Amino acid sequence: TVLEILPELEPYWVEMFAKVVQSGEPLQYENFTAPLDRWYETWAYRPSPGLFAVIVTEITERKLTERKILELNESLERRVVDRTHELRTALDDRLAASARMVAGLALQFPTESLSGGAAAKPLLDVVARDGLACEVSLVRGEVSVQKVARTASSPALDDASLGYSTGIYGGKLWRIYVLNQGGLRIATADRIDARVALLKDVALTAAVPFAVALVGTLFALWLGIGGGLAPLERMRHALAQRRPDGFFGTPA
Repeated sequence: TVLEILPELEPYWVEMFAKVVQSGEPLQYENFTAPLDRWYETWAYRPSPGLFAVIVTEITERKLTERKILELNESLERRVVDRTHELRTALDDRLAASARMVAGLALQFPTESLSGGAAAKPLLDVVARDGLACEVSLVRGEVSVQKVARTASSPALDDASLGYSTGIYGGKLWRIYVLNQGGLRIATADRIDARVALLKDVALTAAVPFAVALVGTLFALWLGIGGGLAPLERMRHALAQRRPDGFFGTPA
């Protein structure tokens, strides 16, 4: 018997063949055979009562390719997630760095010159060129804040909390960083929709090499396996159409 030849053969192989003999229905399945360390695609049918016939095709190479494709997909997902996190962190760091830069430059001016706004405006122009919104305010006492300058794109960020926050201002969703330093309140912000567009571009850039590798793998799979399985595909189709107890020949 088959178990005498392969005593470590998994029981489901015998169970599958018995099912075909009992029901008369053709059966197709893929299984891994541990003793041989190979994957096989099996077509079994019953040519006559009490008998069964089997067509077995080794598909180990195909399975290895499928595993490689899966690994490529998982690697792509991890790469996109990592790049997205890195970019979000970098954009937040840019907000904080811009706020500190404006504060450091503004503190070089006397408070009186900042009150008029003229001294602060050139500082904001530098930030605005980077596409950021920025506001500079003088902090007087515990709650009094005098806004002295802001970029043209900046919404009113008066109620934004210190540090990082996200909120809707002017009907748009913004990512904001607020810094209090030396009597100054500096608020820098960028729009979330601009961030999302940038994240999509980065994700697409990260995906291109993997997409190329995936297409190449699929093409190799099609070339290496598709042609070799063509005769078996014709036989499979013929077997699927025949009566379970039929005994006529199959196409070459």
